[in-house]
Amino acid sequence: MIGTKIYKTDVSSYPTIAKWCNENNAHIEDMGSYYEVVANPVYVPTQEEIKRMFTDAIQKYLDTTAQSRRYDNIFTAISYVNSTDETFAREAKACLEWRDKVWRTCYNILDEVEAGLREIPTIEELIAELPVIEWNDPVKEENVEEKVAEEGGTE
Repeated sequence: MIGTKIYKTDVSSYPTIAKWCNENNAHIEDMGSYYEVVANPVYVPTQEEIKRMFTDAIQKYLDTTAQSRRYDNIFTAISYVNSTDETFAREAKACLEWRDKVWRTCYNILDEVEAGLREIPTIEELIAELPVIEWNDPVKEENVEEKVAEEGGTE
């Protein structure tokens, strides 16, 4: 249908063609004495737009993860790295190490995109490639006697 001409003397097919255009990433352009079906241009983001898209998404991901532990954002979580509270200090250290790994991974992916070694990933694909935080929660020791009692004793 791309390249189809609709002459202004007979526009009866215009509604059908317009519907097709809406469904197929095309539009109708006025060419003077007729209209023509033209493909919509494919948008290619600039390097700066790609960087901004990635960094905004990564920052949101970092902040959301820190918020899952009741911190305002990744920055406030990391600010507890020298805390006298063992839990805050441990979580801050985990966030600090994880943040560094996440940004290194992100910048490596950006470098590959800029070098033409790979396609631009979607935000979902980018997030899926990132390291997962390891909170390093202490293993809670189970009371062996309570566990045996819950299981009905020993044989």
